[in-house]
Amino acid sequence: MNYKKTVSFLIKLIAFVAVFFITKFIFNEYKAYNLPYGKKANEIRTSANIPTIKSFMYSKNVNKKLLGNQWVSIRKEPKKGEVLHIWKLAIPEDESGTLREEKDAFRKTEENGKTFQLNLKSIVENDIITKQDAILFEVPSSNDNRKEIRGTELQTLISEWKILELK
Repeated sequence: MNYKKTVSFLIKLIAFVAVFFITKFIFNEYKAYNLPYGKKANEIRTSANIPTIKSFMYSKNVNKKLLGNQWVSIRKEPKKGEVLHIWKLAIPEDESGTLREEKDAFRKTEENGKTFQLNLKSIVENDIITKQDAILFEVPSSNDNRKEIRGTELQTLISEWKILELK
């Protein structure tokens, strides 16, 4: 009899914890949805050639006291030949939500099994990119194999990886 009570208690506890975390996740996503620089600003990002927040990304702990928020991908590793948008950090200019700084990370696994990550930083003014640079490195990384990329070389890599076409 005591065994049944213990099992029943554990099931109820697990159910309560699961409901708590699901509720917290949904509430956080609701707060993130209402951010003016969140997914609502994807249309502006598209017109400015800035990577968008993907539908499979979720928000990490929206904090109304701080400007900016991070969205992360459900998946962390791409399949061979695939480019995966693993996270985005959006930092608005002010509380109005005007886009100012966008940081994105993409990973691509080559056919030989090597995985590379591109950390892209875009500075935005009046919905236009004014400065863009990136760091490319192999994952797992060391500081030795990091390469800073700008200008035409960066635009070529963005085009080759089809970053602006990712859904």
